[in-house]
Amino acid sequence: MVRAILFCLCIMVFNACHQERVTADLSEFVLKDGFTIDQVASEPLLDSPVAMTFDYDGSIWVVELPGYMRDIEGSDEEAPDGKIVHLIDTNGDQIMDHREVVKDGLVAPRALALVYNGLLYTEGTSLWWDNVEDDSEPELVDSLYVIGGNIEHQPNGLLYNLDNWIYSAKANARYRKLNGKWLKEATSFRGQWGITHDAKGRLFYNDNSNPLFGDFVPPNTLISNPYLKIEHSLHQNIAPDRRLFAIQPNDVNRGYLPNVLDSVGRVAHFTSACGPLIYLADGLGPEFHGDAFVCGPEANLVKRYKVHQEGAKIMAEQAYEDEEFLISTDDSFRPVNLYTGRDGALYILDLRKGVIQHRAYMTSYLREIILNKKLDEINGKGRIYKVYKEGIDVNATTPETIEEWIKLLSSENGAERIMAQKYIVSSGDTSLKNDLMEALVKSKDIGKVHILWTLEGLGLLDQDMLITLAKGLESQEVWFTLIQLIEESYLSIMADYLPKDPNPGLELLIASKFPKYLSTEDDLIAEASLNSMDKTAMQAVMNQRSTSSLVKQKARETLERMKNNDIQAPQLMTEFFKDNRTAGLDLYIKNCSSCHGLDGEGRDNLAPPIMQSEYVNGPSDQLILLLLHGLKGPVNVKGVTYDMNLVMPGIKDNDMLSDKDIADIIIFVRNSFSFADPRVDYRRVTALRELTADRTDMYTEEELLNWKAQ
Repeated sequence: MVRAILFCLCIMVFNACHQERVTADLSEFVLKDGFTIDQVASEPLLDSPVAMTFDYDGSIWVVELPGYMRDIEGSDEEAPDGKIVHLIDTNGDQIMDHREVVKDGLVAPRALALVYNGLLYTEGTSLWWDNVEDDSEPELVDSLYVIGGNIEHQPNGLLYNLDNWIYSAKANARYRKLNGKWLKEATSFRGQWGITHDAKGRLFYNDNSNPLFGDFVPPNTLISNPYLKIEHSLHQNIAPDRRLFAIQPNDVNRGYLPNVLDSVGRVAHFTSACGPLIYLADGLGPEFHGDAFVCGPEANLVKRYKVHQEGAKIMAEQAYEDEEFLISTDDSFRPVNLYTGRDGALYILDLRKGVIQHRAYMTSYLREIILNKKLDEINGKGRIYKVYKEGIDVNATTPETIEEWIKLLSSENGAERIMAQKYIVSSGDTSLKNDLMEALVKSKDIGKVHILWTLEGLGLLDQDMLITLAKGLESQEVWFTLIQLIEESYLSIMADYLPKDPNPGLELLIASKFPKYLSTEDDLIAEASLNSMDKTAMQAVMNQRSTSSLVKQKARETLERMKNNDIQAPQLMTEFFKDNRTAGLDLYIKNCSSCHGLDGEGRDNLAPPIMQSEYVNGPSDQLILLLLHGLKGPVNVKGVTYDMNLVMPGIKDNDMLSDKDIADIIIFVRNSFSFADPRVDYRRVTALRELTADRTDMYTEEELLNWKAQ
């Protein structure tokens, strides 16, 4: 009600808060025949959007991150200028024309979700929830949502999954609210930027080089035996074909390496894959249902993969050869996240930015290209597009009654089903049990799945009811849910009703709870069959003649881990960390940049350049010794002689810098200012420190260039 009142007030003051949007020019796009692309929102309504979510009324909440690479140096990325904005269509033309800033002054926000009648969002290292409809203070959900990494490698996603838990990419924690309290549990670590689920609630994600990883079982299915190492069911590369079919030269971080670019300068494989989506709607046509889409911002495109089952495995292959589903001729088209709308359309969130490579990882090669093309000047923009098949109606109406929301639990559109489930669970209305039970009887299989999970989310799940449902149940789709929901004390009863010929995916799930597949020679099934066993059970199966050698081997390995207390199940991380390049960037700025410059080009009469210098490009041992003991002139750098009254002091006696710190500085410097392999182990710094411990003087150029390990 409050949201409706606010919406009406916005309409009344429309002339005061309305902004003219950028006229849509869609000629930049090359889209597969038979599809239409519409611009839903653009600047000035948007500034550097990185994540969004749909409200129940069709409006859109967006996270803006203007601080990400606002300039070539990545300055002030921790400045409190992030925002959450609410975009509204005031005239019903399906184009957003009103912007309301709901949250301002946020530090590096990256994700949000509409859950429990409020917004769950990231800010700094924390996760917050705010109902945004009253003046109450935001609720701190987790002060350790981010425990390390730079903004390119921090948790994001906040995906509300079928099981009523909220999952993130680049993280191993999941969240939900139950009985008024926020819960946090460990889960498997997944992905880098973006996360999605299929109709069964299995999760999919990626990293920058690999477009699609997937789990063959729902999350937290295989954690009952904490010593069991899961090698075949989780984090599987399901799309090994990484090729991109760009239509123009691309600017990527390591384009100087062999096979990164083709003969005309187009990126050949993913280098910045992000924002994966399993599409579960009908706005693109029925043949697209269950397919995967992945953003390729480095090549200004969105790729489609055909997803299919191979036994219990899930695999994906390129939908097209030598072309893409959608591609732009504009270098600043930067798709970073994908969504399915309740209207069935595919939504694309476009960062619209010139620079997408974080400063900590940027090479000198890419830096020069960016400056020459003035890509660093493309800022303050942002777009949302939607794509749908010509001739398909992509209008969606908002339900007005709870009965209509319950009916949407059986929708053909997966986005509608999960939104209806989330809406009903968020209501906390336990009086809906009879309505849901009645719908359970009448609904089709996919509806039964969501109704069961809705009952679970409301705390209304009845184990005896699950047993009743299992009797004579033929739908393997529903069985997939029953296996997850049945409690341990009811397993022996449920075993009497299990389907006699389960499909491979269901068989894998059954194996994880019912240890009846001990004779299998299948890696997936053998692994899952040990999930529900304790030490005594595993020792027993080791002595059974019918147990396969594969199961015995995995049981033996698991018992050995148990003996050594080598836990394999997910555990929550609690210690902050920084990756090498990010730590190196911070240390370089504090200790080196005043002389050598943020750009590595040096300072006249103060310090020579390190950009592509012989010392940075040369052997890593020389650079380690230079940092430890220093360098005195004269020296030659890139053909220029420096008399080095400007000495480079050593830092071996600096108690504030550890050997790891020195290694991190070198890793950043070699990555950013040379073509050399940046990898350096801090233990090599320690070894060279010990080897040269008696040295009291700085090196000369001749000594350093001729130095060889003893």
